[in-house]
Amino acid sequence: MVLRPDGTASDRALAWATLLLGGLGTFLYRITPVFDPDAFWHLHTGRYIASHHSVPSVDSFSHTASGRRWDFVDWLADLLLYASHRLDGLRGLILFTSFLGALGVAITLLRVLRRVPPSVALALTPLVMGVGVFRVTPRPQTFTFALFSATLLLLDRPGGAWIVPALLVLWQNLHSSAPLGLLALCAHAVGLFVTARRDRTPFDLRAALGPVALGTLALFVAVHPVDRLRAGFGHMVDPALMALITEWQPMYRMPAGTPVNLALEALVALALVAAAHRPTRLRIDPTAALVALGTTVLAVRAMRFVPLAAIALAPLSALGLAALFQHSKATRALAALLAVALGLTTVGMQRKPLGIGLLPGMFPVGAARWVDEHQPRGKLINDFNDGGYLMFTLGERHPVFSDGRSWALYDPGFLRDAIQPDPSRLDRLIRQHDLGLALVLSDARIGWFQSRPGWSLVYFDDRAFVALRDDLNPHLARSAYRTLRPMSWSDDLPRWIADPPTAAAAWEESSRAIAEAPRDSLPWVLRAAAATAVGRPAEADAAALRALSLRPDGIPARRAVLLRCAEHGDRACVCRHAAWVLARAPRNLFTRQLSQRFDCLR
Repeated sequence: MVLRPDGTASDRALAWATLLLGGLGTFLYRITPVFDPDAFWHLHTGRYIASHHSVPSVDSFSHTASGRRWDFVDWLADLLLYASHRLDGLRGLILFTSFLGALGVAITLLRVLRRVPPSVALALTPLVMGVGVFRVTPRPQTFTFALFSATLLLLDRPGGAWIVPALLVLWQNLHSSAPLGLLALCAHAVGLFVTARRDRTPFDLRAALGPVALGTLALFVAVHPVDRLRAGFGHMVDPALMALITEWQPMYRMPAGTPVNLALEALVALALVAAAHRPTRLRIDPTAALVALGTTVLAVRAMRFVPLAAIALAPLSALGLAALFQHSKATRALAALLAVALGLTTVGMQRKPLGIGLLPGMFPVGAARWVDEHQPRGKLINDFNDGGYLMFTLGERHPVFSDGRSWALYDPGFLRDAIQPDPSRLDRLIRQHDLGLALVLSDARIGWFQSRPGWSLVYFDDRAFVALRDDLNPHLARSAYRTLRPMSWSDDLPRWIADPPTAAAAWEESSRAIAEAPRDSLPWVLRAAAATAVGRPAEADAAALRALSLRPDGIPARRAVLLRCAEHGDRACVCRHAAWVLARAPRNLFTRQLSQRFDCLR
């Protein structure tokens, strides 16, 4: 153990260094801008609870499921997340989340240090961190990582199982995964039985089943306990949800060689080494083995459970690594190097920028701001991943179309349309739900709404656009973009050049687009095209370069520069940018035509 009395001073120092590396390292690593879309519907729920002093039981956040019964509410976690946000905005939310992730990793390392020397634990730390922080985001499941770690730590200690039911009361009100704690208690009871048979000692039925009985009762000390239990178990076994939501996808559907996959496989391999090594096998706690097996099965079945599997596997994996350390110095060095390298690779591949705020480009900030300022009328249609953010930022005046509450609220058939929206479904959705306001990703749907009679495009940027029904918003429709078509500007350019009044209208609309979204590249792309049409080459060049500087990886910005290169007759420039675009969009007709015109394949 970390503070074992018979441990040497150097061992104790190394143990504390391990905890510091794991805990503080995880804390600092997760101080990143918010990137999880579900964070915001949880914040909105917490705000509702704080303002109404009650837990919602029916939906009032969407217009497509309004009034429908909604039982899957992690009310205490949502309230605590909102309190951290209320205290210090996104900084408070991010720091609180980072603390929870660090707590889960630190407790796991405490369990590891109870079983192996600090040098082994230190070598395993990057691997535990890499898999453990896989799902640490501002949402209730992050509480689960700390609570699950604490539960297993208690089960390691004599009599600790009697404390777990009290922890389950808290857990059940924080997140619906609390039944995992009860299953861990059941595994503990089985473990006690196996140990008694193995050691030929009396089996203490009271010590085995007493905590299980209390843990079962603990799950009913919650708001809507029966519904929460049904939701918790339903989410673990429901195949329809797994087919719709990424985090419920099986691990084997992830790309081969994904670092998180490799790291979990390494932990499993080390645990198998521990089981195969006879001296080590005798030290394996049956409870830990059963919990590790169960969570690994869950992780294979759904990515969501990967961190829980890492938490459960870590002590057994540490025993396997310790067994390898007992061999030659070369084996020890190789095992330590592989564990550390794979762990650091896993951590590095999940790297997000250090900082506070929102991950750039992740949320429709500009479009939401436009809607909040102008308050257009009409029922909203939004993309599934944006529902939570729009719910939190726009409030009750614009109930969302769909959001990350997914299976807990919406029907599977509806979710299929909401998660995979495309122009072929829009006409039916508009009629079915009487939609009048669209705030969705900037893609081909811009052209669909612009070509549809009775609809107007009123805002766009790199991330999202806003279109609305003219009959519901006649005053806003008057300022719509009638000439600029963001997704087909290259097709419109010849017409603009041939018709000076149309070119002048495009120039005027591009000025407004830049004023509304000056930090996005798409308005500058259209500015470059409009400047070309009105015969202002210097301004067209400047606009194209500005677009490329704002979004170097953006195909529209590259095409704007490509257009200017063609206007100047710069073959090398045309061929260089055409090759870049065609490598990412081989069917881009505009680029292919320019490439052929300048004989770039020669």
